[in-house]
Amino acid sequence: MIILIGSKKGGVGKSTLATNIAAFLAGKSKYVVLVDADRQSTSSNWAYDRSESDKPQLACVQKYDNIKKTLQDLNSRYEYVIVDCQGRDSIELRTGPYVSP
Repeated sequence: MIILIGSKKGGVGKSTLATNIAAFLAGKSKYVVLVDADRQSTSSNWAYDRSESDKPQLACVQKYDNIKKTLQDLNSRYEYVIVDCQGRDSIELRTGPYVSP
């Protein structure tokens, strides 16, 4: 399942929501990957900090531009793919939601 968190506006809590969903699922022993599609790298930095703790681990990848094929590939490998998109109209936001199973 792919869950994309996006908005055309910055500062609305996209990264917070994406990381919290990923952490919740990891805590439930789900096989989850967090995709940071925002060049600010908030989710990636969060995932790095989390990897230094004793909390349940999760994978994180950074991907920019057209993310469709990457999301399709990750969706075939993980139970959940959580995507954090940047807060503006972007190629990531436009290509991410159109991934078919």
